[in-house]
Amino acid sequence: MSTHIEVSAWRKSTRSGSGGSGNNCVEVGAWRKSSRSGSGGTGNCIEVAACTDSAHGVAIRDTKHREGATLATDRPEWTSFVAAVRSGAFDA
Repeated sequence: MSTHIEVSAWRKSTRSGSGGSGNNCVEVGAWRKSSRSGSGGTGNCIEVAACTDSAHGVAIRDTKHREGATLATDRPEWTSFVAAVRSGAFDA
């Protein structure tokens, strides 16, 4: 079992400019932060990214510990989880 998960896409930072010179260009991984994470500094944040291999459809990591462990799941499981969250299945 591999302990390294490759995310599938890189994108150019919108702050890189459009001059075409290649200077100050930064490409960032396609990790997306949850819109429910908020900005209050509570630390309850996750990020997700699509994976390159077929065994892992989606990778999930803790925003506070980006260099730490990454959880991976297949796309059908991720889709079911997101649907459950949206329906309020985990609301207390």
